Amino acid sequence: GQIGFLRCRRRLGQSVSCVTSPAPQKANLPMSVTISISTSGPERQASLDNLYMYRQPAVTTISPAFGPIGGGTVLTITGSYLNISSNTSLSVAIGGVPCTVSLKEALQAICTTNAVVSPAV
Repeated sequence: GQIGFLRCRRRLGQSVSCVTSPAPQKANLPMSVTISISTSGPERQASLDNLYMYRQPAVTTISPAFGPIGGGTVLTITGSYLNISSNTSLSVAIGGVPCTVSLKEALQAICTTNAVVSPAV
């Protein structure tokens, strides 16, 4: 089903979960949540203020800053909101080469670099 333009799933009598749309311009402000339910009768609506905020993942440091072209370096990535969504995976690439993620937490992620096929000169 849908709530407005959001794709939603309803668990009978318990909850509704929806996929959010892209963030509006004022995404760092608390958002109101409005739910409209329409069955065979009149539409019903419920609204709760300041319950949701869009957040953007941000990286502040990557350590170590270098490693061998053969890969195998374990990188620690620190930042904020790195585990922001339970529905998406965190992908990391160093110069276009995938780095295999082994840990994804709010403030830290860990990945292991893969070999560079042809190093940039």
